[in-house]
Amino acid sequence: MRGLFERIGEFFDPDPHVERNLVVVFRDPPKCLAECLELLGIGNMETSDERGSTRYVVIYEADAVRRFLAVVRPSIPDVEPLARKIAGYR
Repeated sequence: MRGLFERIGEFFDPDPHVERNLVVVFRDPPKCLAECLELLGIGNMETSDERGSTRYVVIYEADAVRRFLAVVRPSIPDVEPLARKIAGYR
C-alpha cells in the first residue's frame, strides 16, 4: 500500500489555514484499492473527473486520514506547512 501511494498518491491541502482538512488522493488506482482500504478500516470515496476518463480514490474524513497515516505509514513530504499538518493527525 505504501509503494502504491508513493507511485500514484499524494497529499492535498485545500486550505493551509484550516486544521484537520488534509486529503489523500490516489489518481487512476487499481480497481481493488477502495475495497482494500475499506478492509483496513480506512473510509474513502471513489470518483472521477468530469469526462470520466480519470478515476480517483479520495480519503478525506479526519478519522480516515489518521487511520491511513497510522496503518500505511507513508513517507511524509519535507514541506513545512504540509508536514506540520500531517503531524497534527498523530
